[in-house]
Amino acid sequence: MSSIKPIQVPHPRDEHASGRFLAALGQGETEADLLPFRALVASDSYAIVALDLDHTFVTWNPGAEKLFGYDASEMVGCKLAMLMTEVDQPISQLPQRIALGETVELDARLRRADGRVVDTFVTATPVRDAASKVVGTALIIRDVTQAQEMKRRLHEVSQLQVMARVAAGVAHDINNVLAIVQAYAEFVEAGPLTTEQANDLRLARDAAKRGASLTGQLLAMNRPREPELIKSDLNQVVRAAEELLRRMLGASVEFATRLAPAPLEVKAAAGQLDQVLLNLVLNARDAMPLGGKLEVSLQSAVVGPEHDAASQLRPGNYARLAVRDTGIGMDDATRQRIFEPFFTTKASGRGSGLGLLVVTETVRELGGGVFVESARDQGSTFTVYLPLIEARPEAPRGSSVQRLVAVPSVLIVDSDPILRMAIARILRGGGYQTLEATDPVEAEAVIRGNPKNIRTVVSDMSGASYASIASIVRELCPTMQLVCLSGLSTDDRREPGYLFVPKPFAAVDLLAAVAKAVDTPTLRPSKSSERLPSVLVVDDDEALAASLVRVLAESDLHARSTKSGLHALQLLQQEPADVVVADQFMPGMDGVKLLELVQARFPDTARILFTAHASPDIVLAAVNRARVSKVLLKNMHPVAIRDEISAVALEMMKKQRRSLLPR
Repeated sequence: MSSIKPIQVPHPRDEHASGRFLAALGQGETEADLLPFRALVASDSYAIVALDLDHTFVTWNPGAEKLFGYDASEMVGCKLAMLMTEVDQPISQLPQRIALGETVELDARLRRADGRVVDTFVTATPVRDAASKVVGTALIIRDVTQAQEMKRRLHEVSQLQVMARVAAGVAHDINNVLAIVQAYAEFVEAGPLTTEQANDLRLARDAAKRGASLTGQLLAMNRPREPELIKSDLNQVVRAAEELLRRMLGASVEFATRLAPAPLEVKAAAGQLDQVLLNLVLNARDAMPLGGKLEVSLQSAVVGPEHDAASQLRPGNYARLAVRDTGIGMDDATRQRIFEPFFTTKASGRGSGLGLLVVTETVRELGGGVFVESARDQGSTFTVYLPLIEARPEAPRGSSVQRLVAVPSVLIVDSDPILRMAIARILRGGGYQTLEATDPVEAEAVIRGNPKNIRTVVSDMSGASYASIASIVRELCPTMQLVCLSGLSTDDRREPGYLFVPKPFAAVDLLAAVAKAVDTPTLRPSKSSERLPSVLVVDDDEALAASLVRVLAESDLHARSTKSGLHALQLLQQEPADVVVADQFMPGMDGVKLLELVQARFPDTARILFTAHASPDIVLAAVNRARVSKVLLKNMHPVAIRDEISAVALEMMKKQRRSLLPR
């Protein structure tokens, strides 16, 4: 059997042997040339080893000792199989490929001396003798465990982002349904009811509110932003969730609650406290696979200099929420890691490792802290401290309704006919006349037919249709306030001219917004004043287009959107734009082709390609064929995108003004 005689060594750490090994690789290098290579082999930076044709290690450098935990004296003479975790791994095919003279690069999972498996990247090179015959294999092995772990985590994050987008869309649709439930429940509540019916209706309305709170959590996954903090009593939060938690825990867990004798009022966004409580209880349940006892207790606490939590909390009055279980508990090493992203103690490995991270981040945002006490086989106690607020009497919610003033008419724009009926009924009950439209086309026709009678528009703001409604209102009724309804439960509007009402909504909140819209004209410039720079956004992703339109409005740009290139050309024929911003990948007509047609037909319109995939071919085509002003990437910061587009639009307006000056 062949052997690698040129690189056999009397001692595994013999540097001259390493030099001879490299000489076999370098074929004719001088001793001076081999000095840096010899130093590399002798270092512990890389695991560099050699095998003969019998898969036996003949060299084992310090880097291999460091990576695998075996001394050279242990490994020289051993087989490659000693490191392998699976016989069918690609690395098992190395001898056959090396015998053919191939240089091979592959990923392999190899086992250390302590039994731990590491992810590695292996470069295998044939070793030849003076006659160019393959006599063995040289391996350079690099530990890529951290890189692979990061790759896995990034993949999980990517999956979470996709799930968040799907969840946000579902949550929006659910909020539309909940808005109908809320509205019609209020209609029924206004009629004569028995005590039992009134109680049933109250439970139904409470369920709708909890549903809206849960959808708010789904939306927060996709669109994190500063939440609106409201006053909540922790006693009521626990009491409302008690039955749900009891069912979720099952019969094997003995569940009990101890509420505080007085209200514990804290500030939190809708659903945040439910999320904290739910994650803590689920964590406790998973720690008791065979059942046990779980207690949720509430009490007030004063944190002073001598308090155990004083190092992490400011002095003051706090609400103290404790979740105590009799589960398997944790040792010190596990307890120190439980709040790390993606860390899970579940033996199945199916846990996301995000539940406790969400808890601690949420509580920290609210000015509190989370503390853990646990010992192996003695259970765990998670204690949450949240700062208390002073209770202040609130003004009666119905007071704003009493000030409503009847106006000629309000236009309602929503594609859901049942919700339109509910909104119209609420507004008519407040003394308003109503008109209805299902989409921007109908809305424009109604507004043009009643330009003086319509005092405000109540419109759904989902998708690109909202941008069209806003554009129509800005053009035909420049001083009108627009009331926006959305199942997204967040207010993206920061400029005057827009009032926001999240779905589901109470009748009093909708009526108050309409009253304010009627009484407070917007400060937008009138039609007679100097026009705003105009931008047309073309993207088949309606949500992204609507978001970009809203961002551009912050820079006083008149922005509108469409999702097809053909429709964009029709819109430009009807109303020119200073800038066209086009996505590259769209069905029917790609962005470069559209901008090329815009250049030919509307030469006074600037062109910007807006894409997530700016390959060299696409950029060259955009510059050479469409003569674009800029190529913007979708992963840029929204403010940077807004400023880039705004600068191009303003420059185009200046050019147009200069062209009108006398020569």
